Amino acid sequence: MIRVLRCLPLVMVLVLASASFGQLDPLLSDITNSKHNLTNVPGMESMGQICLPCHVPHHAYPDEYTGDNINSVLWNHDAPNHTFTMYTTLSGTTPGQPEGTSKMCLGCHDGVTAVDNYGGTTTGTILMGAIGDGSGNIGDGASADLSNDHPIGITYPDHTSNAGYHDPTGF
Repeated sequence: MIRVLRCLPLVMVLVLASASFGQLDPLLSDITNSKHNLTNVPGMESMGQICLPCHVPHHAYPDEYTGDNINSVLWNHDAPNHTFTMYTTLSGTTPGQPEGTSKMCLGCHDGVTAVDNYGGTTTGTILMGAIGDGSGNIGDGASADLSNDHPIGITYPDHTSNAGYHDPTGF
């Protein structure tokens, strides 16, 4: 009996470890049933690989977004290469051009860059458009004009140094 009790923790670890390999990747299952599953877009040639239009271990485009080859998300989608017309803030300033993750989103949602521009292809024709009216629907044929869209690329203040800012993660 003592021998069984001594082996029980080892058996539990082995059972839990092997069970974890049988689980679906939660990120993949979330994308499967979302609008970001581009395998359902007519004309997309993603060969059934749900991650391929955005991510890939080879032929990635990290420099176009962040300039960081080391901490890249192995982005496979072509970056927008046009200048955006930006909105004016409430204080009257105009922000600079989108960078980083905002530019990644605009790679599909600017209405100009084709979503089938990935893996080195730059002649894609499938436009998903921009989310301009706040409905969440993506319309075709938008432009690089972000002057009437919601703000992007906002740098939020450090909540410890700004008493007027409330970190949303604390709610």
